[in-house]
Amino acid sequence: QTKGNLEMEGTDDDMKIERQKGDPAFVMIENKNIQIDFKTSLLNIDNYTLQSPCVEMNNFIKTANTMARSGCNASHEMQNLAAPFTRSQPGNDIAKQIVGIAGQMENQWRNIQMQLFNFKRQHKTHPNVDNLKRNLCTNTKKQIDAIVMNLEKVSKLKFDSIEAIEGSMQVLIAVWRNNFKLQFGL
Repeated sequence: QTKGNLEMEGTDDDMKIERQKGDPAFVMIENKNIQIDFKTSLLNIDNYTLQSPCVEMNNFIKTANTMARSGCNASHEMQNLAAPFTRSQPGNDIAKQIVGIAGQMENQWRNIQMQLFNFKRQHKTHPNVDNLKRNLCTNTKKQIDAIVMNLEKVSKLKFDSIEAIEGSMQVLIAVWRNNFKLQFGL
């Protein structure tokens, strides 16, 4: 669904994702290839970086969700860059491994998005908000740690066309960890 220069995504009105069409992380689908300008997106990483804890929890969740979506898109782009080599060079085990690992990372980022969605639905009414926050931090940390392990695996495979995406995702993860520490103090 499109409104002006914004595209709306999602089914829950409370968690619709708004993306500016000029935003470098905005996914444009042309000829079934997803194209994302990660260099420009990385230059705008300060848009995701918290300077102080968010007073309004929904602002923090929106920022975290945007970051998770960017990580998911980056993982998908890794798959898109490696997949053609699995078809053109059927014996290319490195490309196959990258497609599989990037798929795992995409699912891990989606898991984080789901955890954020569930947290947003519960944080105002849950009887033990501190426990809810701790669970969010613990569970997203597990996913982020798994993504880091997968990035290390991909890095060892030495596939030149995805190095920029690897680097941008490492920066995204560093900012993610800093934001959670700043927001929750855990």
